[in-house]
Amino acid sequence: SRGTLLDLQDIEPPTKDEDSALLEEHMRRLLSDKDSYDVVLATGSESQEEVGAHKCVLASRSAYFRALFSSEFRERSQRRLLLEDISQEQ
Repeated sequence: SRGTLLDLQDIEPPTKDEDSALLEEHMRRLLSDKDSYDVVLATGSESQEEVGAHKCVLASRSAYFRALFSSEFRERSQRRLLLEDISQEQ
């Protein structure tokens, strides 16, 4: 055999009533896990403001990021993206 299978069923499947609350909890955990960020967004005119993010979350919420990360643009493989003329408040 060429490796091991991971057991991806480490939690019980949620009931219908638990679905949205459990998904929200998992997403909050993911978003607060700085070790799993795969991109840093540098914002502001001086690009001194930085925020960590997850490409899959950005792509799922924004057509701009979906196109950016799924195309042949160089940003697809960069770990730090400069977003000019944008501040964190925007």
